[in-house]
Amino acid sequence: MKISIQASAIRAAAICAAKKDIRYYLVGVHIKVAHIGFASVIGTNGHIMFAGRALIENLEGQQSAVWSMTIPIDTCKKISKKADTVILESLPDGNYMIDGIRFTPLDGRYPDYSRVITRHDQVTGDNTPSNFNWEYLVQGNDALNTYYGGKNKVYALVQRGNDAGLMHNGENTAVVVIMPMRVKDIGNYQGFNDSFPDPLTGAVLAA
Repeated sequence: MKISIQASAIRAAAICAAKKDIRYYLVGVHIKVAHIGFASVIGTNGHIMFAGRALIENLEGQQSAVWSMTIPIDTCKKISKKADTVILESLPDGNYMIDGIRFTPLDGRYPDYSRVITRHDQVTGDNTPSNFNWEYLVQGNDALNTYYGGKNKVYALVQRGNDAGLMHNGENTAVVVIMPMRVKDIGNYQGFNDSFPDPLTGAVLAA
């Protein structure tokens, strides 16, 4: 197997992939090839997920099988930040190489990412707003800008009730899914305190 693959999709997915997790199969970027001409590229840490379409070209004749693999996050980080496409190929010893970097794919079954993406017919009628971790909102925006080659574009979060929030460009090529914060996480927020301790005595002074 030897293909060229759109590098921006891998870099974008790496932003949302887990960096350290007991679920080791999440600490990487998952690639699935099931169509001629493009692959699905996914990265998630369980709270945020990037799923994008990457253009591919088979460099060894006609594609004949469906396959998938998860590239370790450390390998993904070494991919050239300037390359538009990189070469992904299998090696005789059972390992692989991408952009000249040798690696062993992560073992383990990658989650069914398609079940996480909310379809328009799955949206609930609940209009109650949910709360989202702002760090994930920033990551999602960075991932989409990386994928589309933008710099300062801000992508809106679309959400309704307790459904996952979606960030996208209005196209079917890439989406970021962000899960709402759980109630117990929201409860950890202490709120703004407008009383300040006296720097000398420690007594609380009214604002």
